[in-house]
Amino acid sequence: MTLLSLSRAVEYESYLIAQLAPSEQREQLHLLNALRGELMKAPRLNPEPALAAIRLKWWQDALGDIRRPAHGQNHPVLLALADSPLRDADFLPWITARETEITARQGVATTEAFYTYLDQDVGHWFTLAAHDAQPLARAYGILQLLRRLPQDIARKQIIWPRDSLQQFGLTPNAVDADDTDARLHAFVKHWATTAEALIQAPPPDNAVLRRYRHVTQSWLAHIAQKEYSLTRLAPRRVLLPLTLWLNR
Repeated sequence: MTLLSLSRAVEYESYLIAQLAPSEQREQLHLLNALRGELMKAPRLNPEPALAAIRLKWWQDALGDIRRPAHGQNHPVLLALADSPLRDADFLPWITARETEITARQGVATTEAFYTYLDQDVGHWFTLAAHDAQPLARAYGILQLLRRLPQDIARKQIIWPRDSLQQFGLTPNAVDADDTDARLHAFVKHWATTAEALIQAPPPDNAVLRRYRHVTQSWLAHIAQKEYSLTRLAPRRVLLPLTLWLNR
């Protein structure tokens, strides 16, 4: 696997945004995408919390040793980090977000805790990538989670706030990817509407963030078009490279 292939595997939209970025930003954006993706694998690929914690600890140790040749790691992400100005402390919020995913597989307790998690995950990603975070990062993070909700339900890993689920008569243990469930439709619509409100601010004065805003708006439009159904939440990608290029 190369750094580019790892970046693409995490999320096609973020890969395209990195590819369209100025040359001096491109490699770091791919690096951030790829590293975030590798850390995300710890909770997602390990159903047992103990195994997920071991994998995450391996990455935490590896990040602390990236400038020590004795570590002996040939992972493309670690090799790229060794030549970058980034340090392991730059990624502590991501480690914390992954720990939350491991320990809160039945949802975080409150909406406030959910926003803290989003700020540590997508918010910190946007800070590293474009020196900006809220509110666009929160909107983007909400829609990322909505798009993968069917997969998270299947894995029984629900990071959504329990107080919000309960508001719609749902619980993490009882959530089912049933498109006939009006409660689930209402839940998806509520959070899509929340994300929409978060991006009403003027477009950011940053090409990378403007493209992320465009992707967020595209996801919102698609979810609304599908009447907040859980099926086929991802928008068509056919015109995405062109529309991202136009939104410079």
